[in-house]
Amino acid sequence: MALNPQDVLKRFIPPVSGEVLREFQQLRFGPDKERIRSASEFFATQLPSEICQGDIVGLLPLLWYDDDGQRYEEEVWAMLISPSCDFDNDPTALFAPCFPASRFVGKRYYSSIVAQETASLFYIAPTASREAFVADLSNIQPVPTATVATGLASKALSRISSFTPLGHVGMLLKLTHHLMRQESSEVVRNRSELGLRDRFNEAISQIIRLPKFVLFGNRS
Repeated sequence: MALNPQDVLKRFIPPVSGEVLREFQQLRFGPDKERIRSASEFFATQLPSEICQGDIVGLLPLLWYDDDGQRYEEEVWAMLISPSCDFDNDPTALFAPCFPASRFVGKRYYSSIVAQETASLFYIAPTASREAFVADLSNIQPVPTATVATGLASKALSRISSFTPLGHVGMLLKLTHHLMRQESSEVVRNRSELGLRDRFNEAISQIIRLPKFVLFGNRS
C-alpha cells in the first residue's frame, strides 16, 4: 500500500507539546542561552508515581556475550526505552543497560560521551540523589514487564531517576539520533523493479500529465 509522505510524517514523528517547544526555543535562542543548566531542569526532583519512559530501574538481569560468543547474565541498572503505555500493556519492554559514568573516566572518548557526541552512549548527568550514568543504547534488550512491575511493587527493584518533560524530549532526540541517523553516502542501495502493471500505470499517468506540462510547465 502506497503512503503519502505527509501521512508518514504525521504518523511517525512524535508530537511535542507547545510548552516543551518553547523551552527548547529558550535553550537555543533565549537571552540566557549560554547559561549552564542545572540537572533539575532535566531530571525530576521527585519520582512520578508510575514508571515513565526514560526512568532508570535496577538491578535487572540483562544478557551479554563475551569475546568468545558465550552468553552470560549480569545485573545492572537499566533505562526504560519503551513508552510507558507499552510497559503497562505488553509482556515485554525494552531497556538499555546503564553504568556509572565513573566506569568510563580515563577512556580517551570520555569527553565525547559527556558532550553527547557518541551516538550509542547517552550521558545522564548526576543529581543530588544519584551519580552520573551512561546508558548503552547499542545493547537495548527486552525484559518481561511483569518481572519489573513485581520487583518495583515488592521493593526488590529500585527506581532512581526520571526525566522532566524537557529532559524526556531530550532523551527521545538522543534515541532518534542513535537509531535513525542517515547512513553514509557511500552505502549503495538497489531500487525496486516495477512490475508490468505498475509500469503501464506510470506510463499512462505520464501521458496524461504531458499536455499540462506543455501548456503550464511545472505549475500544478
